[in-house]
Amino acid sequence: MLIDALSINTCILSPEAIEELNKIRILVVGVGGLGGFVAQGLVRLGAQNITVIDGDVFSDTNLNRQFFCNSETMGRQKAVVAVEEMLKVYPQGNYKAITEFITDKNAALIMKDYDIVFDCGDNIKLKLLLEDFCIKLGIPLIHAGVNANYGQLAIIENKKILPSLYRREAKNRNAVILPQVTSGLQLNLFVQYLHKKHKKNKLYLIDLDAMQISDINY
Repeated sequence: MLIDALSINTCILSPEAIEELNKIRILVVGVGGLGGFVAQGLVRLGAQNITVIDGDVFSDTNLNRQFFCNSETMGRQKAVVAVEEMLKVYPQGNYKAITEFITDKNAALIMKDYDIVFDCGDNIKLKLLLEDFCIKLGIPLIHAGVNANYGQLAIIENKKILPSLYRREAKNRNAVILPQVTSGLQLNLFVQYLHKKHKKNKLYLIDLDAMQISDINY
């Protein structure tokens, strides 16, 4: 029944993309504002092999924007809760939780086993680290960043872009809308990647105030 329900996704997924979705190994880094929406979206797309990594626990400051945060999950490990909820949607899925933070000490060891990485982190140091190791390991990185009403995303494959975008750490100010919009676009980039239709070296910029999405080459 669940497989039949997920087969509705043939409206956006070709047979070849579905075959790839069944075997591609996905790592979602961060299961907060962006990562929660990405993780549940990947499950509902039909992704079979997903690992989520986050060393943090849910707190009341997460309630306004993080998909898996509610009164029952406060104080619990974000990654563990995410996998529990993902398995409720698709019990046959190969979903795993890693309850630690990625650092320069463990990044290569953790990331080497995956075919694609979603950057859903909430700090610049982590984003730069993910880009660095993904390029070294030859793993595509679906990057996204959000703050207030502005967001950005890109598929990074073999050319660094983030050092030129992130000059300094900014105060993180996010509500529920921008993470949902941006994570949805991350998932759309992933679908384009599965179909080999994504545009290389393209950065997408989101402006919710103007209700606009623009793109630039890098």
